[in-house]
Order: sequence, then structure tokens, then C-alpha cells
Amino acid sequence: MKGAVYHLTSVAILGVMLPGLVVACGPTQKPSPVTSPPTGTQIPAEPTTRPTETAPPPTELPGPTVSPTQLPPTERSPSLEDSDQKAVEHYNRGMAYQQQTQLDLAIEEYTQAISLDPKLAEAYAARGTAYADQGDLERAVPDFDQAIALNPQYVEAYKSRGIAYAKKRDPGRAIDDFDRAITLSPGDAAAYMYRGTAYADSGDLDLALADFDQAVVVDPQFTGAYFNRGLVYVQKGELERAIADFGQVISLDPRHAGAYSLRGMVYARIGEREKAIYDLERALELGLEPGPRQRAEALLQELGR
Repeated sequence: MKGAVYHLTSVAILGVMLPGLVVACGPTQKPSPVTSPPTGTQIPAEPTTRPTETAPPPTELPGPTVSPTQLPPTERSPSLEDSDQKAVEHYNRGMAYQQQTQLDLAIEEYTQAISLDPKLAEAYAARGTAYADQGDLERAVPDFDQAIALNPQYVEAYKSRGIAYAKKRDPGRAIDDFDRAITLSPGDAAAYMYRGTAYADSGDLDLALADFDQAVVVDPQFTGAYFNRGLVYVQKGELERAIADFGQVISLDPRHAGAYSLRGMVYARIGEREKAIYDLERALELGLEPGPRQRAEALLQELGR
């Protein structure tokens, strides 16, 4: 899977529609396969260090959900400990297929794992993410439901279901799931950011800002939180703060084309022509998706380039 990205709202600058709030936290790493029934530990929150070199443009749609089985190699889920060995093997093969984006094969393997061990919560959650990656949210949500029913402490499953609800334009349910994830794991920066995007989607920009603020307190390197906070500042008309947040994204990830593009648009809005031209041209050099590229090129023409 690539980075966890989904579209929420849209913002207009200079008559150009900017991409909406997105969850853009860089590549989502899947867990290493489980090679044997593991030692039981609690599922950790997402790691705070996120590679950014290959982060996708922040306007990519649709994006996959966060992996619900994001476990470092030395930390395994407790429900796998007593699982049927054959079920674990199918689960591991499913994870390998999903890493290769062979989603149909991954789903087949997860289904085999579930048939052998109906109490394997990780298999339901992983199959849910595979369905979500295919855009099949109607099948994804029941799998997350079952994972949570089997393990009510399953933080990643709550986050994945919350993202699915957000994609279904149901921010109320999304917020409920992110609330639960934060209650279970108060130091989970991603959960705050996801809840912030859901608040923004429901129109509550102040609560969205509060969550983005908390996300960067927990993880000062979290580019996605700065990026989304910058978009909220644009919506609130606080353009200098937006520029500062997009600048922070760039300082953390100098190849973040989306941050250059949006900062360039904001610079154009406040009359900083040369800075706007520099940022927009840099965004085009780094590479943008077709829609954002067209908007950047059109704005550069308006600016006389």
C-alpha cells in the first residue's frame, strides 16, 4: 500500500480549486510476516518515524486505508499466539500478496485463514484493508466490525474502520472510531490526524485544528498533520500560518510536490509573485498528478510564466 490518503473537502484560492483535506502521512509499512505462532504483546500504535522520500502526491485519490496489522518484527499480536498454524501461514501469504498489491490473491488467503480459525481478528482486519484498497467499503466495514468484536482493544482496526467511514462520507461514525482509538492509545499521532480530517469534513475547523496540533505535539515529524493543518488555515483565511505549515512539510520532506504547489498558490493569493512562481515550478519539477499539474500550470500562466 502507498500512503494513507483520502479526500475530504476542497478549498479555493485565486478561483483555483485546491485539493481537499487529505490524510497524507507517507508510505504505510505493512508488518513483517509471522513465521510461527508469536509471543503475545499488545498491538502498538503506528510508528512515529515515517519514510517520506517516496510519499505520493497529496492529491492522489482514492487512497488505501491504514494497515490494521502494523506490527514491528519483534512485536506480534496476542490473538496470533494461539492461532491454528495453517491459518497463520495463510495469513502470512495474504500479507505478502497485499504488499505486492495482488489484492484478489490476498483476499483468498485471508479467507482461507478465517475458515481455519474464525477467531483470527488480524485476518478479518487485513481482509478489510484489502477490500478497502479495492474500493469495496461495503465489504471492508463488516470485516473491521468482526475484528473489533473479536478484539475490542484493536486500535488499528478502529482507525481503519474510521477511515472507511470517512470515505463513505460518514464523519460522525468516523469520529466515534477515532475517539475509541485515541482512548485506547492516547499517544497515537495518526489517530489525532484522522479525527482532525473527519472534524474538518463535518465543518468543525476549530476541533480539526486542535487535533492536528496534538498530532504534531505527539510526533513533530508528522508531515501529514502539518499539511492538513495548513489546508485548514487556508479555509480559515489564516494564510501566513498556512504558508508556515506547508514550509514545515517541505523542511521535513524536500520532495513533497504537493506542499510546494499549495504554498505557491497561497503566495500568489497574497501577491508574492516570485515566491509563487518558484514554488509552482518546483512542484512541477518534482511531479504532480494530472489535475494538480494542470492547476499549477494554469496559475503560472496567470502569473506571466
